Amino acid sequence: LVYGKSDNPSDHYFCGVSMDDAINKCATHCPSGMAADCPHGELCFFDVYACNVKNMITPTLWPTYTPPTGSPFSGPTKIPTEMPIPPPEPLDYPSDDLTDHWFCGGSLAGANMECKQHCPTAMECPMGQICFFGTTCDARTHTPTPPPTRRPTKPPTEFPTLNPTVSASPTDKPTETMPPSNEPTEQIPTRSPTQTPTKRPTY
Repeated sequence: LVYGKSDNPSDHYFCGVSMDDAINKCATHCPSGMAADCPHGELCFFDVYACNVKNMITPTLWPTYTPPTGSPFSGPTKIPTEMPIPPPEPLDYPSDDLTDHWFCGGSLAGANMECKQHCPTAMECPMGQICFFGTTCDARTHTPTPPPTRRPTKPPTEFPTLNPTVSASPTDKPTETMPPSNEPTEQIPTRSPTQTPTKRPTY
C-alpha cells in the first residue's frame, strides 16, 4: 500500500455524493477531475488523501482454459489438402494394340499435335481429315474416355464341358413284355413249294 500524498495530485481524485462518502468508499477514481468520470449523482472530489489510485486493486481476468488436444489423427481429413496428386506412371509405348495410335488429322503433324479424334476402325474421322497410322498419340491417355475393347477374349477353359445328353425320365411302372410260350410256333406250308418247271431246259 502507498501512504501519504502522491506526486500526482490526480491520484487522489475520487467520486462520491460528499467528501465523507468519497473518503469512506475510495471506489471510483476520476482522473480528469470531472463528474463525467463518476456514476450518476456523484461528484469528483479533490485532495481525498485517504484514497490513492495506486492502492486500488486492478481486477484480473480469469485465465482462459484451452482443452488438451487429442492424439494426432493420421486418417483422411474432411477438407481436401492442396498437395498435388502425382501424375500416373507412363504407359508402355507403343501399345500392344496398334490401333491405339490411329488418330485423325489434316496431316500427320496435325494428328500428332491434337490427338483429338481416335479412329480405331479408320472410319471415325470428320470430313476433310484422314486416319493416320503410327502417330505419337495414345488412345489410352489422350482421349477423354477410354476406347471400347476391340478384341474381348475369354480365357480358354482347361477342360471344355460337353453338352449333357438329355435322357427320358423313367416311368413309374415297368414295361410289360409277353412271357415266352412253351409250344413251338407252327409254320403254315406254302401252296407252291416248288417253282413251275420251265418249258426249255437250262444248260
